Amino acid sequence: MKSKSKYFKLLFIVIAVILIIISLTGNIITTNEGSLSIFTFESFYVNVVAIIVAIYSTIRNKNANISIIISLFTYLWTYYLVNQMVTYLTEFKFVFQPNLYIYYSSALFLIISLFFNIKNIESSEPQNKSLTNSSNINSEPLTYDGNIDKNNFLFTNLILGFKGIPYYTTILLVNNIPDKTVDLIYTVSNNKQIKKIPLDAIRNITYRDKVKVSNSMKKVEENETKSALLSAVVFGGNPLMQLAGNSGFNTLFNTLSNNYDKVNYNVEYEIKIEYIIDNELQKVVVDSENNPELFINQILNK
Repeated sequence: MKSKSKYFKLLFIVIAVILIIISLTGNIITTNEGSLSIFTFESFYVNVVAIIVAIYSTIRNKNANISIIISLFTYLWTYYLVNQMVTYLTEFKFVFQPNLYIYYSSALFLIISLFFNIKNIESSEPQNKSLTNSSNINSEPLTYDGNIDKNNFLFTNLILGFKGIPYYTTILLVNNIPDKTVDLIYTVSNNKQIKKIPLDAIRNITYRDKVKVSNSMKKVEENETKSALLSAVVFGGNPLMQLAGNSGFNTLFNTLSNNYDKVNYNVEYEIKIEYIIDNELQKVVVDSENNPELFINQILNK
């Protein structure tokens, strides 16, 4: 929805620019003593600057309406200057050329572009406007048709992106299909936390593989943390045995996480998630021992 709004807004601004360029191909006013082009009026130069700012703001997903309104005022300014000239220079016979009307007509497309307001579309969907943070995880189990898709889960470690979360904290990424969010589940001071990034806010997800500096043995505590995070999101805080049973949970967990007595892989993957919150581009970077390609594809193919 937002991308379509941005596309149409930019389209109408570009049409206005094309009409302005056409108006520059000839004079806009002729008299019995000579002719005038749009370059004669200082309002034209202000208009050019305002439109350039509007195009830049639209491309950057920022509010371009202020610049567009300033641009529209320059047309009134031009109209005023032209009428002042006709009123006071009565000794000249003025003839308005088609290029003047072409220039004026470009304002119509700028007015239309005002109706494609990216900011308003975002605010109509509050869940996409801000990054939610909750210390109470009690969501519905992530089951679809009775099955849990392991490709919707990915264990990672935080590199950067969130203040207040220690470096290399274990984070479980979840493609939360019912809520249309990417959930980041983690523990700080023994309290389970969740941050939600709306799928519509995500602009790009990339990953690259890199070689680990050294190998180390996994610890039992690391798997206990992963187990707690996984049970929190999959079972919504309900008793484990009531929903899937011990064997069912172990099967999913062993698929997602290596046993603690195995040596870590020599290759890990750096994942970067770029998203827009409150009109600002933000990013979070995490590492994972597991190839994130299937997890990312699940999100990109939403």
